[in-house]
Amino acid sequence: MGYCGSGAVGHPSQGYAAVPPFEKKNFTSENYPGSTQTQVTAINGLGDTAGLRVDSGGVVRGFIEWNGVFTSYADPNAAGGTEILGLNDSGIAVGFYTDASGVRYAFTLNQATGQFTPVTPPDATNVTASALNDDGDLVGFYWAGSQTIGFLEKGGSFTTFSYPGSNLTTALGVNAHDTIVGGYVDAYGKRHGFVLMDVVHHADWRSIDDPQGVGTTTINGVNDRLNMVGYYVDSSGNTDGMLAERKKE
Repeated sequence: MGYCGSGAVGHPSQGYAAVPPFEKKNFTSENYPGSTQTQVTAINGLGDTAGLRVDSGGVVRGFIEWNGVFTSYADPNAAGGTEILGLNDSGIAVGFYTDASGVRYAFTLNQATGQFTPVTPPDATNVTASALNDDGDLVGFYWAGSQTIGFLEKGGSFTTFSYPGSNLTTALGVNAHDTIVGGYVDAYGKRHGFVLMDVVHHADWRSIDDPQGVGTTTINGVNDRLNMVGYYVDSSGNTDGMLAERKKE
């Protein structure tokens, strides 16, 4: 799943689903009915998807497609838009909404009841919840003074982290083993993907770049086999999707 299109005038975002071997014939459109733009940002193990859609008035709302049925969601506190970024097999989603000033507030959402619950790391502002696993462990990032840092919420406790030497770390995916992926910006302003293991006890970091997009790579998701998806910017300035599969031993 994913989307193409920049969202700019004349180049709207359009959602899609894809299956191996990811050739042109393996891509199908997935767009919220009646929307002018759709971004599919999450898929669970059952094939249900979630994301955001833009209506004809320019209003951004989250959506979940559950058992083939699309439902739109807006956090009741949102003065701006609502975006859904993660969805697990139990129908719990995560994302954020914005207030009138554009400040972000993270939430979890129960698709069955429509109930929103705030996600509030201590002393955090501009919070985004970006992904969660089937145990309900969730990751995200927030602004902390002069830097953006990542977080893991597990069992109601928060663990924060930053890639060594970086002042901008965004956690974007997490698997059943609490392996976390995302992106960071180095001292030269270049963006790289990362994999982070065992953040609670002994953080083990790995930097990742697609060979065709060194310094422009972001990792969005990881499964339990450590296969990863993300994107990079190529030499022509195009944003390309990527799949990194773990070598079989």
